Amino acid sequence: MFPMNLRSSPKPTGNALLARLGLGAADVDVVPAVRGHVLWEPDVQLETAVFPLSGMVSLVVSTEDGRSAEVATVGREGAAGVTPGLRPVPSFARAVVQIPGDMAHLDLARLRELAQSNDALGEVLDHWREVLLRQVMQGAACNALHETPERAARWIAMTRDRTDGDDLPLTQEFLAEMLGVNRPTVTLAAQDLAARGLIEYRRGTIRILDRDGLEGAACDCLRAGRAAYRQLLGA
Repeated sequence: MFPMNLRSSPKPTGNALLARLGLGAADVDVVPAVRGHVLWEPDVQLETAVFPLSGMVSLVVSTEDGRSAEVATVGREGAAGVTPGLRPVPSFARAVVQIPGDMAHLDLARLRELAQSNDALGEVLDHWREVLLRQVMQGAACNALHETPERAARWIAMTRDRTDGDDLPLTQEFLAEMLGVNRPTVTLAAQDLAARGLIEYRRGTIRILDRDGLEGAACDCLRAGRAAYRQLLGA
């Protein structure tokens, strides 16, 4: 799920959703974010939308027993915190920076003013919320129906869509948390992908060796997510 022109662009210019909204640097506050930085915790009143200009944000849900899993990923194709009606509501998931980068912050009150004065802008935001909802639903089906190597390939490919190179700063521990599996399971999945010459793993970095092959090894959820983006946002 990403603007399809980014698939071949080595140097993205910023956030595609911001561009579709006609907003630029003067409209947002840009803040650099390091890996692991928590943008917000659950049950925090959301008052700001975050548009990654680079890097990636994961929305993570935790259970009472301390386990957690990623439910959605947002990169330079969209935004986190675009609430219904663009009004403050309590957050449900933890938003954590997965890949470091620059994050553009925009107050929901200001975004609501813009949407109320421009129907086309409001429609774009509605479509983005639907894209994100479809990602969550697709992820639920993926977790229930697909094997870990397929899911890992999908997740790594989605991460690559939102970054500028084939070296991804990801540990197996972090990948296990995002997939909602234990470390031995994700180790076996990574070994399977490596044995096929698709990736290699060293010192907290996953290097993609064969991007097309990796996408071919991913479950069909990867292609479904991209199709949803194209259908709703026309990229």
